[in-house]
Amino acid sequence: MINNVSVVIPSYNSANFLPEAIESVLGQTYSPFEVIVVDDGSTDETKQVCDRYPTVRYIYQTNQGVAAARNTGMQVSQGEYLLFLDSDDCLLPEAIEIGVNCINAHPKVGFVFGRYFFYSIQPDGSYKVEETYEDQPEVATYETLLATRHKIQCGCVIFRRTAIESVVIQSIGAFDPSLVPMEDINLFLRIARNFPVHFHSQVVSKYRYTGNNLSSKSAKMLIIARHSHK
Repeated sequence: MINNVSVVIPSYNSANFLPEAIESVLGQTYSPFEVIVVDDGSTDETKQVCDRYPTVRYIYQTNQGVAAARNTGMQVSQGEYLLFLDSDDCLLPEAIEIGVNCINAHPKVGFVFGRYFFYSIQPDGSYKVEETYEDQPEVATYETLLATRHKIQCGCVIFRRTAIESVVIQSIGAFDPSLVPMEDINLFLRIARNFPVHFHSQVVSKYRYTGNNLSSKSAKMLIIARHSHK
C-alpha cells in the first residue's frame, strides 16, 4: 500500500492537548506520509511540544483562525489524500488504514468518512463517552449531508486531494474563514455536490466535548454554510 496520506493538525494554544493528538497519528496501523502541525499564532508551548516529535513538520503563522491554518497545511502538504485533525481531538489506531482502504475501493469519491464520538474528561481524569451517533443512513449523499442526517467532522474524513482542489475558492482556499465554525461543513457540501461520497460507518476518531462546542452562533453559521456552497 502506497504511503500517500498527509495529516494536517491546526493548533492554537493547545499545548496541553496536542501531544495526545500527535501520538494518535504517529501510532496508526497505517503510517501517514507526513504530519504537519500549523501553529496559528500560539503563545503557549506548542512549538516545544512539536520539537519532541522529529518526524512532525512544524509551521508557524500569525493568528488567522482554524480555517486559514488548515489551508496553510494543505498548501504545503504533498499527500494524495488529506486528513485534518483538530489539536484537541484524536484518531483511533486504525483510522487511516480504514479510510485509505475505503477510498481506494471507491476511486470516484471525493471523500470517505466514518463515525466519531464525543467524549468528556471527568474530574478524576477518566473519559466519559457523551454521544456515539449510531443512527445514521447507510448511504451518504449530498442530500443527506445537507439535511445533517450524517454527523461528520474533519477528524473522521479522508479527502481526495484532487476533489478539494476542484472546489477551492479563489483567494480563500479550501476552507472559508468567514464561515467558522462551520467551514468544514461548507467544504463537505461543496465536494458532495460535485463528487460521490462514501460513509463506511466505523468509529475512527474522538471529539473532545467541552459543553460549548455548539452554540447559537454555530446554528446561525450552519444556515449560512448550507447555502454558501454552490
